[in-house]
Amino acid sequence: VMDVLRRNEASILAVLETFVYDPLINWRLVDQGSGGEPGVGNSYDMTINKKAIEILQKVRKKLTGYDDVTNERHTMVEVQVQSLISQATASENLCQLYMGWCPFW
Repeated sequence: VMDVLRRNEASILAVLETFVYDPLINWRLVDQGSGGEPGVGNSYDMTINKKAIEILQKVRKKLTGYDDVTNERHTMVEVQVQSLISQATASENLCQLYMGWCPFW
């Protein structure tokens, strides 16, 4: 699956980029630290765009094989997938899950 995602990186990013400029998406809900109100000047709009662009950059890095944790670039898909699996199953990450998800059941 990661190989297909990497090959179609431009198409995926083009679709995701539309959400950056979509007026129906409320990025304030995504940004936990933002306390601004909608429609109160340009500072709120800049906060929205900064958060949206930050998320888009993170997706772009994942699609190009860049690993945020180790600061490495994986050229082989298998190595990247193994790194993502090890991050997803690490105890440090699992303990930060949303409690309501009930991963212990």
